[in-house]
Amino acid sequence: MLIRKWPNRRVKLITERKAAIIDGILSAAAGAAFLLVALLKGTPLSFLVPIADAIVVIREQGFIGTWISAMCGGLGITSPALER
Repeated sequence: MLIRKWPNRRVKLITERKAAIIDGILSAAAGAAFLLVALLKGTPLSFLVPIADAIVVIREQGFIGTWISAMCGGLGITSPALER
């Protein structure tokens, strides 16, 4: 089996678990943001409704850098996001 050949497989599995949790949180936050945008119609912030998807995507990009750093750090490799 491939799993037996992995050194420190416990660390990798823990890192994968953390990455899955972070991914779930980000997905839930994006979904909630898209649902809540509908509540902005008819308010002074209604001008944000047409561009809300872009705002959510830009916001998610900030979190993805953190996610990559956490995953790479847990695996003991250098994060490409940190090298810039």
